[in-house]
Amino acid sequence: MANDAIDRVGLPAERVRIVPCGIADPGAAFDAQRLRELLGQFGLDDHPFIIYPAITYPHKNHATLVAAFARIAEKHDGVRLVFTGGAGSSDSVIQSTIEAYGLDSKVIRTGRVPEADLDLLYRAATMMAFPSLYEGFGLPVLEAMSRGCPVVASDAGSLPEVAGDAAEFVDPIDVAGWANALGALIEDSARRTVLARSGFDRVTQFAWSVSAQSLLSVYRENR
Repeated sequence: MANDAIDRVGLPAERVRIVPCGIADPGAAFDAQRLRELLGQFGLDDHPFIIYPAITYPHKNHATLVAAFARIAEKHDGVRLVFTGGAGSSDSVIQSTIEAYGLDSKVIRTGRVPEADLDLLYRAATMMAFPSLYEGFGLPVLEAMSRGCPVVASDAGSLPEVAGDAAEFVDPIDVAGWANALGALIEDSARRTVLARSGFDRVTQFAWSVSAQSLLSVYRENR
């Protein structure tokens, strides 16, 4: 993010400070009954699943994830891929891609869900995949981490800077890379536990109190 400001805007490096968005602690108490309802509603009972919370815009790169999941499904028949989020300009293309791979029953499209329901789906997911081609920040990565959900993210844009060493990274257009990374994590519960714990630690660096203190420091430097 800092490099973008320096390279594209031409700001001197010594004048650039990054104050990241904050992430609130999960506020809702865990609602086991509501989670059971959600899993039943979306046909996810007894199915491990990968979640991707994003509107179907082109840069969100759903198609690469569908192609990778097609390979995963050949080996892991019970695994599901869950897309939350509304319809964007690539929606018809994504739906056609799902159908072309014969994944209609294995790619679950929930549409937009309330924040409390998304919170529960994060907690229940085996992992989150985030294959976006570009992100200015990537708040869902931190949201997932704060709920104990392991993350595999694109190595593009701000995502490596945001996630640090608490996620695994893949080239956003490398279908085989995504299939391998996600497939390996499905089979490695110990690695998922490590990522979940690292995610909890990482999120503490993005508390609103930390953001506020950083902004206050910038103000004091320049008043």
